[in-house]
Amino acid sequence: MPFATSLSVAGPLPLFLTALSLFSYGRGIVKRANNRSLILFTTLLISSFLVTSFKSENGGREFLSLVTWQFATAVFAYGLLVIAEFRSGEDLTGLSNEKRAAGVLPFTLLVAAPAVIVVNCFVPYMATTCSDVRCAVFERIFGSLSEGFQPFYMLNFFFGLLLMPGVVHIARFLSKRIKGYRLRRRVEPRAPAARDVM
Repeated sequence: MPFATSLSVAGPLPLFLTALSLFSYGRGIVKRANNRSLILFTTLLISSFLVTSFKSENGGREFLSLVTWQFATAVFAYGLLVIAEFRSGEDLTGLSNEKRAAGVLPFTLLVAAPAVIVVNCFVPYMATTCSDVRCAVFERIFGSLSEGFQPFYMLNFFFGLLLMPGVVHIARFLSKRIKGYRLRRRVEPRAPAARDVM
């Protein structure tokens, strides 16, 4: 779905929440805010809207496509969170909290992963057109159902939130590996040069 087209099919509520989140996030960056819950919520709202907006129409509702876009939402939100963390100087991602990090992997494997798998398996069978007044009202608020904005926006936000701990765990693992590699490079004894031996 082209970005300009997605704006026309987005509902007023996602547009309003995204604009408000951009303002709140920008204000937090300028003022070096450290409200972790607020920043996490705003980054997910921004990420969900942008990822859904740039999702191509050819992506379809295939399982792998859905999971990829949801994971991209979590990764993009994590990137925004890292920027906010850099500005505030506080641990907003939770990478330095050992106790919090210890519970990330079980949550991802036992809660997030099964939920993503089960729900996305049923998405291809969801209705693509409204058949009653309640659905029509919901569509006017959240965005077009037939164009796919409404379901993908909501799925990206919800599963982006569930997958965020997994993204944090992956980032923590990679960070420790990179730091360990750099430390080994510093302490490894260098082989003496030939002229030093002579």
